[in-house]
Amino acid sequence: MPGSRIVTTVSKIVMNLLRYFENECSQNKLSVPLSQLIKRTALATDVSTGTVNRMKREVKNSGNVQSPSKRRRIGKLICSSTSLDEFDSCVIRETFSDFYGRIEIPLLRTLLQNC
Repeated sequence: MPGSRIVTTVSKIVMNLLRYFENECSQNKLSVPLSQLIKRTALATDVSTGTVNRMKREVKNSGNVQSPSKRRRIGKLICSSTSLDEFDSCVIRETFSDFYGRIEIPLLRTLLQNC
């Protein structure tokens, strides 16, 4: 793909590969035997063997490697589903802040006991 743009993570992997092969060349021997493909790939790309195994499994099952999906932010659930005025939402915020200040988990049971 001449002329295609290279992402930073790809360039880091390429540099890791280059460093790995230069190291093998200078030592004039293989750092890991060719029979240990997973370990050799992990060392060359500077990722864990678990990551290599996961990617290998993904390619075997689906035919390609999926990148993680973007995490979506969830809006204000309480205010969007009910009609709370500013005073009520302030009281709720302060109540939960008090729980965290006392290092206490805000359970419904303890919330009802405090009211």
